[in-house]
Amino acid sequence: MRPRSLRLRALTALAGAVLAAATIVIPARTGGEAAVAEQTPGPILFGASVASAAELSGYESVAGKKIVGYRIYRIWGQRLFASWQLTARDNHHIPFLSLKARRSGGPISFSAIAGARPGSTLYADMVDQARQLKAYGGPVYFIFNHEVDATTSANSGGAAAFIAAWRTLHQVYQAQGATNVRWVWTLTAWAFTTGTAAAYYPGDAYVDGIAADGYNWYTCRSGGGSWQSFATVFDGERRFGLAHPTEKLMIMEFGSTEDPLRPGRKAAWFDAARETLRSPDWAQFSVVLSWNGRNDPNRRTGCLFDYASSASATRAWVDMRDDWFMSTWRVQ
Repeated sequence: MRPRSLRLRALTALAGAVLAAATIVIPARTGGEAAVAEQTPGPILFGASVASAAELSGYESVAGKKIVGYRIYRIWGQRLFASWQLTARDNHHIPFLSLKARRSGGPISFSAIAGARPGSTLYADMVDQARQLKAYGGPVYFIFNHEVDATTSANSGGAAAFIAAWRTLHQVYQAQGATNVRWVWTLTAWAFTTGTAAAYYPGDAYVDGIAADGYNWYTCRSGGGSWQSFATVFDGERRFGLAHPTEKLMIMEFGSTEDPLRPGRKAAWFDAARETLRSPDWAQFSVVLSWNGRNDPNRRTGCLFDYASSASATRAWVDMRDDWFMSTWRVQ
């Protein structure tokens, strides 16, 4: 036997002993906590929100590595995929596609979607969407009407109507053979914190991933907010996931504002987020997508959640993507 083989066996035995010891010191848990605690935190798919091929390429230039997962937004009636997304598919990028129940002229009723029947315009729209998704030919993480709990969705209907619309879409897409679609139910992080999220849940049979959009707003929105860690912002989602231990947990948007009195505090926030995701209690999480656009100017909040708000924040964002733990293939 060669010395290299002996050394490898010795290292393997040592690693096994370390892992065994680590297992012994984990305190006993029950229910969903036990199921999650038994998992080993795995690599996280790191990505970003984008609006174009140029944005995606630009973020990759900053990161110095491929940004595999990307979040993109569509409204009802828009083509789901631009030509650049097909090129991105061939280069092994993975889309997280949000579709709002809204046309250019205004919101669409969830009840109307749920009640659509063959021969109606809405039903034809759903069939067309399903065919586009199937023709894409690769995995698509699909988000129907993200942040349904927010006031921006209030004119489409309430929780029961949303669930009915979600299930109808799921049924139509499945019937059309769009089996490459992974269904990611996405609310605000606040809905999980307050406990209102459960009312909107379509059920495990209709969901492949549970997700949240969440931010450390600090004082940029109301002027009186407290600084909140990544763990604080998303702990409600983590706890919700304990009741659904077979579901993947995902973060579809995240970011932090700067603290004007403490330069570098935002960078430390990003660094702490990485450490949080390594914790066994967060082992259900498999995707984090950063918000890299400037906040909607119509809201006039002036909140700059993206990595470009300071040099230190940019460095921390790059470090996040550069971390081996921020892998690219776990959700495949």
